Amino acid sequence: MNSFRGKFVCAIRAAYDSTGRDAAGRDSQFSPLHSLVAPTRLTQQVLGGYGIMAARFGLALMMTLLLVGSAAAQTQVIVNENFDSYADTIAFQAAWGPSNGLGTVALGSGDPNYLGGVTTNDPLYASPIPDVQGNAVDHVGSMVNQWGGAFDPVLGETPDFTINPSATQSVFLSADIFVGTSGNERMSVGLRATLPDSADADALADTDNLIELGSWNATPDPLGIPGTAQVSANFAFRAQLFGGSNPNWQYFELPIELDRPEDADTIVNVSDVGAGWHTYAVTITPTSMTFTIDLFRDGKRNTSTVIDTETGERPGIDGQFDGTVVFDNLTTSDAGFNNLRLGAPSGLTSAGAGLYGFDNILLQLQAAEIPGGDNADFNGDNIVDGADFLIWQRGFGAAGTLATGDANGDLAVNDLDLGIFKTQFGTDPTPAVGAIGAVPE
Repeated sequence: MNSFRGKFVCAIRAAYDSTGRDAAGRDSQFSPLHSLVAPTRLTQQVLGGYGIMAARFGLALMMTLLLVGSAAAQTQVIVNENFDSYADTIAFQAAWGPSNGLGTVALGSGDPNYLGGVTTNDPLYASPIPDVQGNAVDHVGSMVNQWGGAFDPVLGETPDFTINPSATQSVFLSADIFVGTSGNERMSVGLRATLPDSADADALADTDNLIELGSWNATPDPLGIPGTAQVSANFAFRAQLFGGSNPNWQYFELPIELDRPEDADTIVNVSDVGAGWHTYAVTITPTSMTFTIDLFRDGKRNTSTVIDTETGERPGIDGQFDGTVVFDNLTTSDAGFNNLRLGAPSGLTSAGAGLYGFDNILLQLQAAEIPGGDNADFNGDNIVDGADFLIWQRGFGAAGTLATGDANGDLAVNDLDLGIFKTQFGTDPTPAVGAIGAVPE
């Protein structure tokens, strides 16, 4: 058995002793004594002729190893919300409190601006939003729903969380957003820092590090940023009150193949794409941001909006996004982020005549990309091992980041990343950095 194969198999076996317990002493239904499964093609690709040995210990066993190793990983989930646990709108609003645009004043049902999110399973609401996965939130604008409810730091109230990007951890935010066809919405998932009043003495909370993902309906400011469309509607993002460049509302430049030939313009907007669910995301380091959009939630840079009758999928390039914009000169202040919300950006709403929904919101700290170098330590525990292979395997063939198996930073999880994993197996590919600061409760 060669060195890599031997070490890999030993890493898989190390989580278990002969009693069928994992390394933490917990019983496992995936014990090597109890589970024999056939090796997958990807497992055989790593182990070569030792695929039979992989079968002996089982892919299910490897998945358990991932769970065991996750305790030491750098990924820290702050919010992972699919809205399925809420019986109705009242239950949803108990967790996502209705508040004003600043997010500092809680709104009650008697407030004229109380026009917030409604759960699609609410008995009093017959949701027309299609393709809802379980439960979602339909929002009509005018205000925001804020995770943990409103808090006013001027009054000494504290947020539910505070997080900062660092040399070893990036802040990652993603959300599925349903955009209707009116093209006139101002709606978003937002992340920011809400701070005590500064020297302006206006008795209002201040804002820093402001990010929005969603829709806008005005001219981009400034114009001419690479990767952005100059005139559009919907499919927008915003970054304000950071150090360095501060792009106000911008629109993703989307694949020109999606533009309808019968219209007069040469841009891709909601009229070309049609109503549907889209995945927006942003990855934030201390000095940069990467915004992405996956228009059809299929992990492709699509070349047509029409589903192929033979494959049942829209054609496109696997492992790429429909839009990507990178800013390498945006500096996050020490205030970090403490305010996650959905609805009208800063209370500036234009709900239009269309539908607007939110689902699958994820906010987490994750292992940072290593600038200028390859890194197969996908879970950030400072060792490339079997747990990292399983992350790569799960993300294989789709668009991705370091946390989902992209070792070379090309935003795709593929065989190139597997090669890097094999080269770095058993090592710590990250440079020495300072200690990670604690995240307040």
